[in-house]
Amino acid sequence: MIIKKKGKKKEVEIKLEKLYLLNKKDPKKVNDNLLKIVADQDLLLSAYGKIQANSGSMTVGVDKDDTVDGFNRELVERISKAILEENYTWKDIKQVEIPKPGKKKKRPLGLPTFSDKLVQESIRTVLMTIYEPVFQEYEFNHGFRPKRSTHTAIHSIITKSQGMEYALEGDIVGAYNSLKHGKLMKFLEMKISDKKLLKLIESGLKHNIHFKDKITLNTLGVPQGAIISPLLFNIYMHEFDLEIERIAKELEIRNEKENRKRVIHRMVSTVTMRIHRRGKILERIKNKPDFDKKAFYKILKQIQEDKKLQLTLPSKNLSRRPLRIHYTRYADDWILTTNLREQEVITLKEHITEWLKENLKLDLDQEKTYITNLKKNKAKFLGFTLFRHKKNISRLKHQVTGRIYRRRSNDRLFVGIDHERVKNRMTDVQIINDKYSPRHVGLFCSLKPWDIVTKFNQKTIGFINYYYAKLTYPSDLGYYYYALRYSCLKTLSHRMRISISQIQKIYGNRIVMTKIEREKDPKTGLIKERKGTVFFPEYLEIMDRIGDRIASEGIQGTKPIPDISFANVIEGLDPLPLDALETINIKVNVRTGSKIDKICCICGIISTPNNPIEMHHIKHIRKGKIIGFSLIMKSLGRKRIPCCKQCHLRIHKGEYDGLSLSDLHSPEAAL
Repeated sequence: MIIKKKGKKKEVEIKLEKLYLLNKKDPKKVNDNLLKIVADQDLLLSAYGKIQANSGSMTVGVDKDDTVDGFNRELVERISKAILEENYTWKDIKQVEIPKPGKKKKRPLGLPTFSDKLVQESIRTVLMTIYEPVFQEYEFNHGFRPKRSTHTAIHSIITKSQGMEYALEGDIVGAYNSLKHGKLMKFLEMKISDKKLLKLIESGLKHNIHFKDKITLNTLGVPQGAIISPLLFNIYMHEFDLEIERIAKELEIRNEKENRKRVIHRMVSTVTMRIHRRGKILERIKNKPDFDKKAFYKILKQIQEDKKLQLTLPSKNLSRRPLRIHYTRYADDWILTTNLREQEVITLKEHITEWLKENLKLDLDQEKTYITNLKKNKAKFLGFTLFRHKKNISRLKHQVTGRIYRRRSNDRLFVGIDHERVKNRMTDVQIINDKYSPRHVGLFCSLKPWDIVTKFNQKTIGFINYYYAKLTYPSDLGYYYYALRYSCLKTLSHRMRISISQIQKIYGNRIVMTKIEREKDPKTGLIKERKGTVFFPEYLEIMDRIGDRIASEGIQGTKPIPDISFANVIEGLDPLPLDALETINIKVNVRTGSKIDKICCICGIISTPNNPIEMHHIKHIRKGKIIGFSLIMKSLGRKRIPCCKQCHLRIHKGEYDGLSLSDLHSPEAAL
């Protein structure tokens, strides 16, 4: 479904919509003439609008001069021309190592230059428009896709893995770093016939990597951190998704051959029919003129005994159940649940290992690929655990007598928290110590008290928001709420050098703090005060808030919760998911890219070839020591403003220190 937005559509929007509809109508369509769409200036402007909103937009690559700061129309025109003339040159990638959350190992992270990010985002938009209709035909892939998240992946497992006995947890050795470029290009050629675009993508894969004063040529894999890498990985792994789909269809054929249709337990059917027949006998006894009271109550007692027996019988014949598998993948993490026998699961694992090695040239880590009996152990996936109780006994109340009966039915799949993973991650960020007791966070002790409370507020709501909707027993979150709360109190105690009890006496149990900000009005010159309140959220309040949202959004599968990646939960980040059709309906953000064609907000000059309008960027307006022109940016509440090249240079030279907001030519232009 295409979401129509108000306003006149740009030419690139119309092209993308048409491209999307054609591929949706025919998923096997081979597309051509795509390079012109990638090089479209409006698409590149839209790419800038998406990149600059990212928290990592200010990171510097190999070329320190090629950054988001200073973005202008000239740069867009230059990149567009270079792409069309087939002489765009990808720059080298700077590689850094970042620690894996909850682990001692580090993972490599690639940092491209800003120009390469623009081109990657433009290519990603076109590729997503082509491949999303293909991915929509299958429900396996939930990673880095519109309207898909970790929550939709877990929901898919819960709804379609009931009655499963085994789980196969897969782990690919160096997934992103092991992709074969030749294989990837062959997969792309199946949907794209534009050789110019394929050449551009292939040249971007083979780049030099700068790491610790060493330069190496990348001949394998896609860099983690690149904008286009997740999509390329999904395209590469789509063949594996199709192979699992083929295995599932083979099981369906096997079910038909073996006549696996009698799922109702025979004893249940027998007892049910016996109750039905004896009920008819009771009706005949009632209608007879000579009512036999003794025979009536005898048969009634037999019916009551049969009903009691019925409640204790399993509802399904497990020996004749249909064989099933359910496969779910989120990026390089995947899990397969099945009701096959253990030996058949082992055979399936061996088949997957051989298939991945032969067809995708990927190796399955045998030490980290587990076959889990869900009745005995817990399978782990995306920070959750999946398990079944050994005995699933439900308690039923008789409608007449009020007696409580117990009935054993098929085991249900339960979802819990991966406690080991969460505790390790909390230990790394100093929320708890090695003995899992709350402690103060050293990095926060330099902040103001209300900033400390704000940080922990974000962490708590983000963490509970991630888990609450999918847990079978949400009460498992109680310990982590306690840990976050007392870590906040201990951090405040360490910062203010008073005891926890004194903090609770001053600010109450909710730790309510009032923040007062003073700012100068640019028109009147008067100093105004603005008050704000921060507090640590109550546990029940969070539950009610999330519960209301689930009820309003219909969370049970129809409208997924906004994705909060597990990697960012502890850090308190709350990234918004991609809009389902961001890739189709391109609208340049009027507060970002559209400003490069207007006047300078400082001197009021119109853009000229010799003095073009550029975008001035700063990293933050609330953290650390803010001096110079950044104070004006803080007053504007903006991290970027349009200004001419000359004014931009003067800003970086520090010639605007002490300039007040009222001295600006047109501060409204930056809003």
